[in-house]
Amino acid sequence: MASHQTTERRGSQTAEILSPRRVAVIRLTDGAGVSGATVNDTAGKGERASMEGIEDRQRVDRWLEESQYLMGRIIPGYLDDRDRVRGRLEAVEQDNERLKNELVEARREIAELRGELEFHRAERTSLADAFNTVVEHLAALQKPVNDIARRLHSAQPVASEASL
Repeated sequence: MASHQTTERRGSQTAEILSPRRVAVIRLTDGAGVSGATVNDTAGKGERASMEGIEDRQRVDRWLEESQYLMGRIIPGYLDDRDRVRGRLEAVEQDNERLKNELVEARREIAELRGELEFHRAERTSLADAFNTVVEHLAALQKPVNDIARRLHSAQPVASEASL
């Protein structure tokens, strides 16, 4: 990552580019220094207050630098996460589109199969009707054959008694 870091100085500003995503860290520095100490107490209090102000400013500057450093590290991570999630979203959308197409195809196939089922049911019904008609005709033909068979049975015992 050190190869990606560059530093620019312009006047009292320092800018660092921390990542290839061009996140810049800007440090503002002032050229003013602390003036020499004086002997009297009011000047000592003023100098102490000035030193505390400088320490506070340095602390704030350090916090800003740390915050900018953290932001320089966090933002690229968030951007990478966003890109990864965007890629996953696109993959899921493609899967969703593929599944929609498969659903349309399955519904079309189901409609065709239902049509075939209805056709076969109608054909089975007509075959059952035709079979019933055939059975009725066979039954109608069987009745005279049964009558003839009964008459023959009745006539045979008489013929056998005559021969005795």
